[in-house]
Parts: sequence; C-alpha cells; structure tokens
Amino acid sequence: MKFSDSLQYPMPPEDVERMSLDPVFLRSRFAALGLDPEIHVEGRTIHARAHLDPALLPPAARAFVSADVRLCFREEWGDEGGALQARSTLEVLGAPVQVTMFSLFIAQDAYTSRSLEGDLSVKVPFFGGRIEKEAVSHLSDLLKAETQLAQMWLTTRGASRDLTAESHYD
Repeated sequence: MKFSDSLQYPMPPEDVERMSLDPVFLRSRFAALGLDPEIHVEGRTIHARAHLDPALLPPAARAFVSADVRLCFREEWGDEGGALQARSTLEVLGAPVQVTMFSLFIAQDAYTSRSLEGDLSVKVPFFGGRIEKEAVSHLSDLLKAETQLAQMWLTTRGASRDLTAESHYD
C-alpha cells in the first residue's frame, strides 16, 4: 500500500540529519514504538534491530506472526542534486511485512520540509490488504510522535518553534 506524508522541522536540513543520526534521538524514536533496539550508526547509515512484542501489532496481523518477531531497520542518508535525502527500509522478520520509504528534505527559510513516500507490503493471502490498511492508519500517529520527539530534541538545544505534519494515504 502506497503512502505519503510531509513534515516540517524548524531547523536547517543539516540539523535534521544530525538529529536523525543521533543515537539518543534514535533510541527515543524507537522507544515511542515500545522498542528497545540495538542501534549502530556508521557514517550516514543507521542499522537498528529490535525484538517486537506481537501485542504491539495490529490485531488483524497477530494471527500471522511467530512469537519471535524482530524488526530490522536501515536508513541511508545522502545528497543528490543539492537536496538531502534518506532511504529507509523496515523488515519484520517472523512476519511477511516490509516497509520502504524515500524522504526528501528541502530548506525553506528557517525550516526544513520533509516529503516522504513509501510502500507498506503485507504478504498474507486474503488478509494482506486489510492488515496494510490498519498498519498504514497508524503511520500518522507515528509521525506525530516523531515530530514531538524532534521538538524535545530541539528544546534541549534551545530551539522553540513548533513542528507540523500532514499525512496522505492511498
């Protein structure tokens, strides 16, 4: 299922990248999902692995997962054509779920606009579409949580502007 979102951060793109690669921010980002991951940041690449309690999954998905569900997250940051970009992949080992995302970060005055496009795939016969819809419906909540975490990260560094998010799901 395709999805798209947009966020606005009250800082320049290089600070958004610095925040996104900060292990403290990453821990809080995953903790908001109820996860305690192993995080490795190598240059501009993030690797994270975490055990996932099946109770945290949408109810329609729980019947299709094993008791040992692990998340593998990878995010690569780069510049292309003068614009900051991030490519993210989330695989759920023990469940037929994968999420891929592409984010583009554009400076706008004192803000950074983030456009995100992605695809969430649940490969379960007959029920996959229903599970995808339920999972995608939670993405907006996850983004709101992330913008709040980013605001806290900024506050600890003296910033005081608000973050906003808009979501669009197909």
